[in-house]
Amino acid sequence: MARFFFINYSQLGHYRNVFSRDFIRDNDLGAVSSVQTSINLLMKKGIVDKEDGSYYITDVFFKSWLDKEMV
Repeated sequence: MARFFFINYSQLGHYRNVFSRDFIRDNDLGAVSSVQTSINLLMKKGIVDKEDGSYYITDVFFKSWLDKEMV
């Protein structure tokens, strides 16, 4: 689940509505509860945070690596 989030993040930037039915369907992420669990886990580990309603990767070096690797 986290892998899909990072792949999509690197392609689309900040997400506002990662729990929307369209986002989950378009990215083949399964159940909303799975997405919620993944986001919560990533936030708990400090990998992802939320600001102004958008989720973002906290480590700029990791984000830069994702941008390069996931294109």
